[in-house]
Amino acid sequence: MGTYKFSSDTQSFLENIPIPLAVYQYVDHQIKPLLVSKAYIKLFGYNSCQEAVYCLNTDLYRNIHPDDIVRMEEYSYDFATQE
Repeated sequence: MGTYKFSSDTQSFLENIPIPLAVYQYVDHQIKPLLVSKAYIKLFGYNSCQEAVYCLNTDLYRNIHPDDIVRMEEYSYDFATQE
């Protein structure tokens, strides 16, 4: 399965929605960020969409307490692979 591509209108809507939002896809046994909203960028103090997506790609659980990471990985995997 390839990476999902949003239509221009949908991508613009999601990027400009006034709530912090990150959209992911489960591809090749990995959770990959597809896009983030401007409100997400502002909330977490990123300088750009590219920076936010890079950080999510390299350290998805950076804002999760270390004691909760294993549990979050399990929840994320279970959610992403449910039928």
